[in-house]
Amino acid sequence: MERRADLSVQYVDRILDVLETLAESPTPVGLNELSAMSGINKTTVYRILSALQRRHYVQQTPQQQYTPGPNWHRHSRSPAVSGSAIARVRALLPELRDAQGETVHLAVYQPTGYAVYIDVLESPKPLRTSSHIGAVSPAFCVSTGKALLAQQGEVEISTVCQTLQAHTPYSLTDPDNLRHELRETRRRGYSVNRQEYQLDVCGVAVPLFTHYGEVFAAVGYCVPASRFTDDRISQFVESLCEVLADFVPKPQASLPSRMSSIADDLGG
Repeated sequence: MERRADLSVQYVDRILDVLETLAESPTPVGLNELSAMSGINKTTVYRILSALQRRHYVQQTPQQQYTPGPNWHRHSRSPAVSGSAIARVRALLPELRDAQGETVHLAVYQPTGYAVYIDVLESPKPLRTSSHIGAVSPAFCVSTGKALLAQQGEVEISTVCQTLQAHTPYSLTDPDNLRHELRETRRRGYSVNRQEYQLDVCGVAVPLFTHYGEVFAAVGYCVPASRFTDDRISQFVESLCEVLADFVPKPQASLPSRMSSIADDLGG
């Protein structure tokens, strides 16, 4: 019995070694690299990853590398990202969805260059965009991802700029164009995706901040291109800023003036 208990404890140690290795890595990690970093043989690492992936504590990027999953982010605690803040935002998602009748995403940033959806509420409309909790998207070409990427440091942005690739004809693959877009996102306080990751799928999102001024997540609308007009974009931004007012920096201008500024940005 003691021998069996020792083996169980050893296996738990290995699971925690894998999770901690992933959490401490600044970039997604491949199976071979993770085995080397953790000192655990590849077969055991693969079994652990498969179990953790089923429980959404680990997820794979499109490049078949591994990162912490939505359940890891949900249960983790840090000074910058509190579970209570995420819980408060989650409680507001139904109000956001109902305000505009469109799909709403809550995402966190994963180095280097990914947006991880930790909550999704789909639109009730027959024609709608669809996603799922745990989905991973390149940050540079989705609205929640761009809202988060725009708040990262220069080293992170430079690293992402070296990995740009086209997903649609509208993807921003030129580093200078992406940097300009990120500057505009910071200036106006929201990001826009016009079919940059998937054709006929658009979005608008705002970054969310703690009281200490640190970004911890982003929330956005994901909308079919046929309903993504300039007027609707203004409405989306207005809903996001009003419902998420505790997490979005207060604008210097009044709300009508802010909406007028949005119209100017959109060419309206």
